[in-house]
Amino acid sequence: MTAQNLSYAIQLIKSGNKKEALPVLKKIVQAEPDNEKAWLWLYSCVESVEQKKYCLQKAIKINPNNQKAHNALSKFDVQPSTSKQAKPSTGYLPSSKRNNRKIQVSQKNKLNTKAILFGIFGAIAILFFIFTQKNSAAEFETVVGHPRGSLDGKPSSYSDINDVIFEIVYPNKMARGKTAKLLVTCTNNTNQPISELNIFLQGKGSAIGGGSTYDYFDGLYVSSTDINFIDSGIKSLNPNGQLAFFYGTGINAGETKTMTIEIESFAAGQYEGGLSVSSPPGNGFFIFYETYITTYVTND
Repeated sequence: MTAQNLSYAIQLIKSGNKKEALPVLKKIVQAEPDNEKAWLWLYSCVESVEQKKYCLQKAIKINPNNQKAHNALSKFDVQPSTSKQAKPSTGYLPSSKRNNRKIQVSQKNKLNTKAILFGIFGAIAILFFIFTQKNSAAEFETVVGHPRGSLDGKPSSYSDINDVIFEIVYPNKMARGKTAKLLVTCTNNTNQPISELNIFLQGKGSAIGGGSTYDYFDGLYVSSTDINFIDSGIKSLNPNGQLAFFYGTGINAGETKTMTIEIESFAAGQYEGGLSVSSPPGNGFFIFYETYITTYVTND
């Protein structure tokens, strides 16, 4: 089945339908993380530099002798060369005229510097005003905890992993029509990397606790442009908005990484949801963390 899906994705890409091929390839690398060919075709579909580098790095990790992947990755590390431009000749000027010209140039440079500084400070003031206006109507709550998991990926060996710390900061109150950020910070104090870190937001339907029904997407829209996500944005498993998922990049041993999700409110009310963070299950290092979030939206 995987080979058929990969062939289908390649046909889509060759016909110019990269957008349609992207979710097909993502499912393949989720099911088969060691599929070198799938990672290389996924590299051709993603858009940001970080996403492309991540796909190439995965392919190289699987096959260190893949020279094409090495060559493609090296292109992202090449800095554009700069050449010194020759100063234009001013020609001959008498000494007094040269001095007058230097004074005029100096005064002009001072004026230009002042104009640039005023422009910078003005832009900062405008951005500060916009930021405070955009976020002043939001209140936030912080949740800190440790995941459960195992080093071998087997459910029978699951236990608390105290060397991995999650900090979730989410808006618990915001005004309708506003946007706020939900932050997920992971600190990996173990001696091994986490291959991927995926975030799931539960909306309608049975939630992670079992038996509960959440309505988070009834008044809130979630999306993200964070470069740490290979694929991001709201993705519903059914038309009712049951689940939004964000597939993330890995976290090295000893590294701390923060991932950002934008929360936009469009209807007043109190909305409850479930949030879980996990790495792909398998034979390696697996973690799973869950919490519950409530966001109250006002008409103010």
